[in-house]
Amino acid sequence: MSVTTTTTKQLAPPTTVGILRPTIQREPEAVGQRIAPSLQYHGRTLDVVEEKMYQKRKWAYLRGAYENTKAMGIMPHVILMAMTIIFNKSPLAPMLYTWLNSYDQWTIWVVVSATIFTVTEIAVIALFTYLDLCQPQWIAKYKVQPNKHSTWKDIKKAIPTVAFNMFVVNTLSNLAFVHLARWRGNSTRFEDLPGGWKLFGQWFVCLMAEEVGFYFVHRALHHRSVYKHIHKQHHEYKAPSSISATYAHPIEYYFSNIMPIVVGLIITGGHWSLQMMFFHGLMIGTHAHHSGYNLPFLTVALPHDWHHYYTNENFGAIGLLDGIFKTDTVYKAWIASVQSEFEKTKVKGGAKHVMYHEVAAEILNRYEDEQEAEELAK
Repeated sequence: MSVTTTTTKQLAPPTTVGILRPTIQREPEAVGQRIAPSLQYHGRTLDVVEEKMYQKRKWAYLRGAYENTKAMGIMPHVILMAMTIIFNKSPLAPMLYTWLNSYDQWTIWVVVSATIFTVTEIAVIALFTYLDLCQPQWIAKYKVQPNKHSTWKDIKKAIPTVAFNMFVVNTLSNLAFVHLARWRGNSTRFEDLPGGWKLFGQWFVCLMAEEVGFYFVHRALHHRSVYKHIHKQHHEYKAPSSISATYAHPIEYYFSNIMPIVVGLIITGGHWSLQMMFFHGLMIGTHAHHSGYNLPFLTVALPHDWHHYYTNENFGAIGLLDGIFKTDTVYKAWIASVQSEFEKTKVKGGAKHVMYHEVAAEILNRYEDEQEAEELAK
């Protein structure tokens, strides 16, 4: 019996580690139909639905990319808040704050805070970079854009800008914040530690300030009059990696990454412990957003990875304003399309969901044309 094969579009070179490449499968004896070359990723053959989604769009077509849920994605914030509340009530808290307040306010806000932030952020970047460069087998199924992987060249390109923002822009921001904190009364004293409910309330206000500030600044940076001068630098990474999270023009870095956090802290007059908790939750989140992997129990990476892939959607930090202003239409259509393919036996929402799935392809095609036209205009 002869083996019948069909040709497929040439994919990435087989020498690239982890990149998809076609392999020929023999026709089963019991089936008289042709079988096209199948696609493999990290030694695993894509199933029928994954391959179908791959042919439609080279983005988030692996089942594993959808295992992380919104409920799982808030776990970093939940864990950090629980740790903060527990620590604040522990015998260690008086010791820490006695030591902290042995320094003046300038040293606390500029030196101590900056040192803690810098060390933890470098550690997070290093961990994600190691995973992206080494690509261990267990993480492969969570890759959002399996056709693209960061290289050492990509990492080296980002380091100077990331280092400038980390050491220069952050320091200048902290120097300014010292005066704002004194004026607003942001305390560093043990006696002023907030209780659990107050801490949660202040965290929520900070989160809303972050969403509003980041959304509108980010969307403004996409205006064609400023995009090519400022924000285009950040979009050089169509498939982001962790280090690219802070690979941005210093003006963008301050106004979109730092200023919304400062506004939240000033509105609430939050304690130093709130700053530590909130910053680290956002820091872990933004590097998870840009990691290229939608890992369970970390901030959901799909919305912002889509923003880098598609450019003109998902401007917010948590998606609230994207939903209100309908700047996530194509994204939601694609997600609905893929998930309904993956879970046809578990479709929720009845006829309404099915109808939404039927028009998804039309929405995607229409917005694809608009997106290409806008990209050419830039």
